[in-house]
Amino acid sequence: MVRHKPAITVFSLSLIGFIIILISVQQHAAWIPQFDQAIISPVIAHRPAWLTNILLSFTWLGSPVQVSIIGILIALILVIYKNPRYAALLAVNVLIFSGLNSIIKHMIQRPRPFVADPSIVPLAPIGGYSFPSGHSSGTMLLYGTLILMTWITVKNPKWRWLWTILAAALILATGLSRIYVQVHYPSDVLAGYLEGLIGISLTWLIGSNWVVKQRQLP
Repeated sequence: MVRHKPAITVFSLSLIGFIIILISVQQHAAWIPQFDQAIISPVIAHRPAWLTNILLSFTWLGSPVQVSIIGILIALILVIYKNPRYAALLAVNVLIFSGLNSIIKHMIQRPRPFVADPSIVPLAPIGGYSFPSGHSSGTMLLYGTLILMTWITVKNPKWRWLWTILAAALILATGLSRIYVQVHYPSDVLAGYLEGLIGISLTWLIGSNWVVKQRQLP
């Protein structure tokens, strides 16, 4: 039960935050555009070609297709190394909870920034709806789950922190890229992150007793 306490806290805070943003977006609360614009303005103020190329790479890497492929490959590697329970945890988080993102998008139907404001020219053309960001939730589910698994299985604290910092940077860079190319609002990205944390903490609360019986990774 001790290991459940952090997961309960993360789940509760993430769910509350997500619901607040969701309702605010639906009700067109005044703080949402204020919050979005406060972040958008500095992010797009300077967009040199080299930075654009880097962030376009992150936005490609964080697409639902790429995230699913990476997740499946890592799950297969875990199975090969006889860690099927961790593979199942990763697969459930990446595939099932990423699928729920599409359902929420069609329920909320928030137009993308360039649809709401035709003067915006996105750097990465895309269709569909804006809320919440599938790239943000997907990368959080993938790399967040790998961070969790690392802290459970890897004994060396240096390796733990190295992977945590690297994975966190990938998550943040993906969310930033979606704002930079102007296909998502910051509130979409934040909601995507919270959605991912909800999925990770929920699966851990449900399945941790089963998962931790798995032997440690080499």
